[in-house]
Amino acid sequence: RCWTATSRRWLTARYRCRTYISRPIAAVVLQPRAAMLRTITKESVLDVLAALDFLQPIEKDAMLDAIGAKIRLNGWQQDQGICRNLLKMALARPLVRSLLMQCPELMDCCAPYIAKSGQQVASHWS
Repeated sequence: RCWTATSRRWLTARYRCRTYISRPIAAVVLQPRAAMLRTITKESVLDVLAALDFLQPIEKDAMLDAIGAKIRLNGWQQDQGICRNLLKMALARPLVRSLLMQCPELMDCCAPYIAKSGQQVASHWS
């Protein structure tokens, strides 16, 4: 791997790019799970999910259950922007795809966007 300062991305041997994790998001995801969940906000939840997908947490299922519960309890799934971006992220990030599959309520909120991009979604979920 090599770090490219101009694009702030990790390049792997296969030339796949890994997104840069900003310091504020790293400060959130590198905490113990309980502290991390307390500091996740509506504005940071998508960046936190992207960072966790990159870092590949050990207790993935428990982490996804907790993040899904936080999203539902705070009503963030009603935000169209979050739902649309969750679906877009799920097409490229396995961790986000797992989150949507584990949380039927989130999948229901993403349903209108699934219908709009059916071909793309079908290619990733089949």
